[in-house]
Amino acid sequence: LDSIINQESEWSANRSKLHAQKQINLLVNRINLLKIEEERAAKRIGYTKVKTMKILEMKKRNQEISLYKSASIKNEEAFLKLLQKEIMNNISSRNYNRKK
Repeated sequence: LDSIINQESEWSANRSKLHAQKQINLLVNRINLLKIEEERAAKRIGYTKVKTMKILEMKKRNQEISLYKSASIKNEEAFLKLLQKEIMNNISSRNYNRKK
């Protein structure tokens, strides 16, 4: 009877050991999967940061181009007004000289 109890006890202990080892293996696998997922997330975050920086740079460049174009248009308008005044002055002085 003692022998049977010892065998059952050993069998139960072995079964508990196997169960504990399986649980350990499952936890190790889960930790490894979480590490892989963390690396993927870090890569996505890095990619997103780079993409965000590129978008912000393009936005800044587009704003600078827009400001340059706006300033250029204003300069052209001012230049055209100046030319118009000069042409009108020339026409006025020609008309004045012709009347004399």
